[in-house]
Amino acid sequence: MTKGAEELDVLTAVLAVEVETAAGARVVVPVVVPTVVVAVVNDAPDIDVAGGNNDDSDDVPSTLQTCVQPNLADTAPSPQPVHIKLNGRVVPVGRPRLNRNEQRAKAKADLKEFNQGMKLRGLLRERDVREVVAALKEIQPGLREVGSFLATFQVLGKAVGKPLAWRLDTNYVSDNVRYRLPEPTVDRALEQLREKLCGETEEIQLDSDGENVGGADGYVLSIEKIGTYTREQLEDMKWIWNLQRTCRRGLSLCSWLNIEVKSLVEEPVAVGLALNEFLNAWPYKVIPGFGFDIAMADLFCIRGSTWLNDDAMRAFSVFLKSYKNNAAVMIPPVKKPSRKNSTQSNVLLQEKQLAEIRAGISTVQYVLVPINLSGVHWGCLVIDGGSKTIQMYDSMNSKKNTKRLKAIALEIVSALPDTYTVLNIEGPLQKDGDSCGVFACLHLWKSVSSDAPTDVSTAGITKLRWMLLYAIWKMKCRW
Repeated sequence: MTKGAEELDVLTAVLAVEVETAAGARVVVPVVVPTVVVAVVNDAPDIDVAGGNNDDSDDVPSTLQTCVQPNLADTAPSPQPVHIKLNGRVVPVGRPRLNRNEQRAKAKADLKEFNQGMKLRGLLRERDVREVVAALKEIQPGLREVGSFLATFQVLGKAVGKPLAWRLDTNYVSDNVRYRLPEPTVDRALEQLREKLCGETEEIQLDSDGENVGGADGYVLSIEKIGTYTREQLEDMKWIWNLQRTCRRGLSLCSWLNIEVKSLVEEPVAVGLALNEFLNAWPYKVIPGFGFDIAMADLFCIRGSTWLNDDAMRAFSVFLKSYKNNAAVMIPPVKKPSRKNSTQSNVLLQEKQLAEIRAGISTVQYVLVPINLSGVHWGCLVIDGGSKTIQMYDSMNSKKNTKRLKAIALEIVSALPDTYTVLNIEGPLQKDGDSCGVFACLHLWKSVSSDAPTDVSTAGITKLRWMLLYAIWKMKCRW
């Protein structure tokens, strides 16, 4: 570098240099050299390009800038470094970490459930499905035991979606079927048999235990690549599925009692006694003393977030009779009046029901009338013979429901010897979609006794459901 040179930039370049080896051969060697951009200040005498000094030459400027020109690609700006900031702990991507405590708790619960059904599994091992059903009906094991057994009773899953074919074969001898078919397959098969026998408008009649009371003897079902089954075996499989569903509802009731109710009520001992009885009772056990057939399973609906069924409402009405000042008349599901015969009056109540109301009001002050509106909502009427009024109550305060309740009330008014005034009670109102029956029971209770609770908060409704269940349970214990 000459005197006065100032370095501006340094890059790199690859040059091809021809070198002569000791043997006299010439080879080309790549050499990496820096590419320097400099400014040269000419302090020396001018140099003649031809080889001599020429002070008067104008061909060479006084200041000569020399450089090695780089490639355009070499002059491109170098990329800026990317700065990545990492947090203290990076969550790995992939399979989530297992919750060991949760796994151990689940395994312990599964083992406990399995052990609870071991007695039945040992007794019914290698038995045909018909023998299993007959044994369960005979033994009538408790909810906890039979629920555990059914949870592990084999389901032949590969039968799903297979073609089904019914045929009449009275000489067929059934195989030993030690499992059950999936419920959708069973339902589809029985549906096909019903259509084959009776057409689409009629159904195979089953009794409360799932037994066929119609005439379909001798029919056999063939499932491609699976097996052949009698109609009786299919119906017993359906009975097992219904029983398992009932057991799940019963266990949900027991969990509700143990987890939610015990911490809210003032009598946890009573909750524990009721819980123990439900766990050890056959779900289809008939409860005596109510004047109609009601089973333990009919009370499973009183748990939280569940609609009350007709039998639970009727059983609570029997409890209210213990106050000695009322009678109850159950109204079956009332359908919406038809518009086809608008010129004719639509009768909502049967004469038998009107006669029961007249007989009740002649002997007691109150006649309680729970009403099932189209099978989806509970309302009620309270006929007060002392004040000559009929109270209408709908926990949703719906115009449509109120209109239908009023139509029923006016029919009752026209059937009574005295003049009655119809009143609409506007509260309290439910805040969920499944407590209509609970609120109807509360209004009926308040109408005949001051013992009825008044708290309708979320916790209050849980307590109220327990009070309804406890009242019915105490009625059962009297017998």
